[in-house]
Amino acid sequence: MERRDQRSGTEAAPELTGIPAPSMCAEITPRAALTPRTRHLTVSMCLSTIMPGLGHVYRGELRRGLLLWLAVLTALSVLVLAWGLWVFVPTAPLMVLGVAWCLLLWVVGRDLMEAEARGAGGGHWITCGVILMIFGCGPVIALSSFIGDHMVTAITIADASMYPKLLVGDELLVDRRAYREQPPEVGDLVVARLGDGHQVARVLAVGGETIHLRSGRPIIDGERVPQALAGRPISPHLGTLADLKAYTEQRLGRRYVVTYRADVLARPDHQPITLNEGELFLIGDNRDAALNGGIFGRVTTAEIVGRPKQIWRSLGQKGERREGRAGWSPDALGPPPALPPEAHPHPISMPSLRR
Repeated sequence: MERRDQRSGTEAAPELTGIPAPSMCAEITPRAALTPRTRHLTVSMCLSTIMPGLGHVYRGELRRGLLLWLAVLTALSVLVLAWGLWVFVPTAPLMVLGVAWCLLLWVVGRDLMEAEARGAGGGHWITCGVILMIFGCGPVIALSSFIGDHMVTAITIADASMYPKLLVGDELLVDRRAYREQPPEVGDLVVARLGDGHQVARVLAVGGETIHLRSGRPIIDGERVPQALAGRPISPHLGTLADLKAYTEQRLGRRYVVTYRADVLARPDHQPITLNEGELFLIGDNRDAALNGGIFGRVTTAEIVGRPKQIWRSLGQKGERREGRAGWSPDALGPPPALPPEAHPHPISMPSLRR
């Protein structure tokens, strides 16, 4: 009903009942979007991504969260220990593990959404921090240390003493358990503390033998180690490596290929070395690079780190990833994977490519 305003003498606008004021309508949506339930769910999911079960601890479900994390940690430990026993480049398993991780987070997220119905409250940030440090970081660090100290470690090739089998920039997985029960034998490739750090080299002589490097050629107990000319090393990218000569060397039934620089006419002699029991004589397959770099000499079995297992990554001079080398074993028979031109450590000529 219309009525007249007594002060101004004008007609007042009709009153509409049952319709809220415009300002009230504008404030409903923002306040509804910031409910404690939504905020708690978001924080819980972020914490569960860092450590499955930590989101439940944040919601006040301490026991449920710890049981979930214990199950996940047990499964991860079994997988990591199994990988440490076989030591392989886990490309496909990592993809499966990534899918399984996403599925786990989806299941955890659904369970966190039902936490409200279970009457879950809220935890404390200090509790979450303590749980993360003690039950999260602690076991993971301990497991990583155990794997690295007793099962598997990694090294990076920093010189050409094993070229062309191994390239500068190759990163190798090393099996630490390989020589615990019995020492390396003649012809084995090992990783040892030799020279300035960990080096990959081949066992040329063992305890009780006397070795003499005469002009770079090994003489053991007065007999020259047989070497048969195998031609030039071949690289699919470079063709014939004309500055290297390859020889098939044979000792005690083990055959392997070694290389010498073709342009080196004279090499120095080294004094004969008689090895004691528990000692080994190591040298790289690229004999000239090994002799020039000091990657040879006697070591004890206690200085053997393990056996090179597989290349898990190979990086070029500019940090680019080399294709085709990941997963290749240095002990594999046959030529190494294709070498990019930048991998060759010496100037080369390629007559086979000119013809």
